[in-house]
Amino acid sequence: MSSHKTRFSVPAAKKSFQVPAAKKPGTTAQTTKAGTKTQTNKQPASSRTLYVIGSPAPGEVKAKHPFQFVEAAVYRGLDSNTLCLVEKTGFEKAKVDLKEVERKLAPATVQWITPQETLVKALNKLTVNSIRRLIGFSHGLPGIVTLRYGWEGSTNYGLAPSEISTLRKDVFTADAELELNSCNTGSYSDGGTILAQNLATHVNRPVKAWTGRTSYREVNDGSGDGDTSIQASDASRGGSRLTLGWDTTELWRQVWEGRGAPQLVTYKPLDEFQSDFKLHSSIPEGEHTVCAATGTSLEVTVDSARYSSHSVHKANGMLYITPFRRDPALGDVDESLGTKPFRVGTRQTQTWSGLTGGWYYLQLTKDNSKAFLGYETIEGSLTARIKG
Repeated sequence: MSSHKTRFSVPAAKKSFQVPAAKKPGTTAQTTKAGTKTQTNKQPASSRTLYVIGSPAPGEVKAKHPFQFVEAAVYRGLDSNTLCLVEKTGFEKAKVDLKEVERKLAPATVQWITPQETLVKALNKLTVNSIRRLIGFSHGLPGIVTLRYGWEGSTNYGLAPSEISTLRKDVFTADAELELNSCNTGSYSDGGTILAQNLATHVNRPVKAWTGRTSYREVNDGSGDGDTSIQASDASRGGSRLTLGWDTTELWRQVWEGRGAPQLVTYKPLDEFQSDFKLHSSIPEGEHTVCAATGTSLEVTVDSARYSSHSVHKANGMLYITPFRRDPALGDVDESLGTKPFRVGTRQTQTWSGLTGGWYYLQLTKDNSKAFLGYETIEGSLTARIKG
């Protein structure tokens, strides 16, 4: 048997895993005069702008910029209808006066976030259609927005993939805008998922997020130069004298790992996945993950499948697809949902039910046991849909 593991985001990227076109870093920020807060175009009482604001890490405290995430919100604009959800414990560890945080964010309403009173809990308490814009300023790692980050003896926390499925969708307006200015929220995690994509799919609204590390340098140097935007981390800046000013971490990431400069990408909500496949006698490249947290059944349609090479004696003309559930608790053994056949040369749909939350991938196999004097290659395309 030869096999092809296809891992994808379902809902996931249409057109063979292509990432949406990136927008120029730093172009979305609005700037105001130093210390002022925009109060024009006041929001209607039924909906509001909501800022999610992380607390400083030890690095910001050492650099004397403990308010960088707070000030980023100030520069974007605040009014009396703005709500700020602010991580509390990192400010306390940094010995920052919480009243000073509230003073800087006035006239907005400040609500504190803690490991007990989490971000998702706070969002779920809001009324229907109350969020028109959600903008986050925080630290981040691939797979998690870290509202608290880097404090010894304290776990990083904020917004994790497991929490997204519990978030109420109806707190967002139908035209809500979401933007997360945290490092790596648009990057693949070790599990092959993108948190921003998961969030976009769950709330059914586009989410802007960064594919790498962000820089708050323009926020921290004030508005004197007319620029207070969040920007991509620059490998040529931020390093020590020993490295001639080069940021070796960012340089390694961009050059050695080949990731390129971080970009602000818009992830759109997606309700299906389409992919081409080419199944040889060996395992092809490429694995992409499916998230099943938004539905209970998986529908797979093989839109076209054909033999592009033949053995002297043809095999049985069948393609087999098996969805697997990947759960770290299962260790190295993934849970199979069962194998179903697809006949080569015909359009066919099969459905697997009983999906639970977690990550799934598809394994494509074909039977070469009847092939003689050579192996056969099957090419085609498939569509996968998570259904409720």
